Amino acid sequence: MSDSTILVVDDSPTDRAIAAKLLSGRTGYSVLTASNGQEATEMIDKHPPAMVVTDLQMPKMDGLQLVVEVRQRYPHLPCVLITARGSEELAAEAIRRGAASYVPKRRMAEILCTTVLQVLAASHRQKKQREIDKFRIRREFEYCMPSDATKIELLVTRLQQLVAQRFLLDEIELIQTGIALSEALRNAIDHGNLELDSELKCSGDGEFERLAEFRRHRQPWCDRRVWVVVRETADAMTFTIRDEGSGFDTVNLDYDPTSPENLSRPCGRGLFLIREFMDEVTFNESGNEISLVKTAVATDSAGSRTSPQSTYTAEFAEI
Repeated sequence: MSDSTILVVDDSPTDRAIAAKLLSGRTGYSVLTASNGQEATEMIDKHPPAMVVTDLQMPKMDGLQLVVEVRQRYPHLPCVLITARGSEELAAEAIRRGAASYVPKRRMAEILCTTVLQVLAASHRQKKQREIDKFRIRREFEYCMPSDATKIELLVTRLQQLVAQRFLLDEIELIQTGIALSEALRNAIDHGNLELDSELKCSGDGEFERLAEFRRHRQPWCDRRVWVVVRETADAMTFTIRDEGSGFDTVNLDYDPTSPENLSRPCGRGLFLIREFMDEVTFNESGNEISLVKTAVATDSAGSRTSPQSTYTAEFAEI
């Protein structure tokens, strides 16, 4: 198999032959077939195709399991489902788990080839984009936001999109990246610009929240901004977050969440999550700037995930 091959997977010899005939006759691609997901994965391991077209209900390894397996091992390989009546919930789950599209079996003759060509075109565009991205040395974005915690979600969503476009992260890794960025931005607002002492949270009497609301609307705190610079290189993305506060001591920042005295404390958890979810975390000397680094997940020639090949070390610059 190759980029000019489509793999059709179906346990029904009749349906398998119909799909293969439609695709070979109308798409210009050669077609190979497998009778179940297990056989398909063995074929893909030897020679990845341009696309997998799979039935959902099969023995040994069904279509949903195949989609999940392909998504994990070959994240750039698109899968199109062929669905029968009664498999709607399974098809919806497969779409959520990474299938590119689906075709109802009763409409296979009408829309299978159109759907496959549409997905292939999108896949080719992504492949060309990845190819040209190899030559990109650096890209940089800069944001400036007010000390308004309600804006954090909007910015983090955008930053997650940038990460997803660049790196092969699964859903959980992307969520974790978002949590780390959210915590860093909240720290920049609350402890940086508003100069709120984290110990106020420990009292549990609401003083932290009352003082935060008071300072958000009064000078000098209300005029301060949070600056976010995103630097993208070939093997890393660095998020530099700087507040306009006076900074803080970055030397004694160790936090052990399993320590008995820390289990019930509401402060310190954010920095722990930031360090756990990002690959590198550093501060500037004055303590009003934090740099979070996410390194690339490398892939081999077949598109399988491997360990990172190198680590980018952030260098701070004046914003």
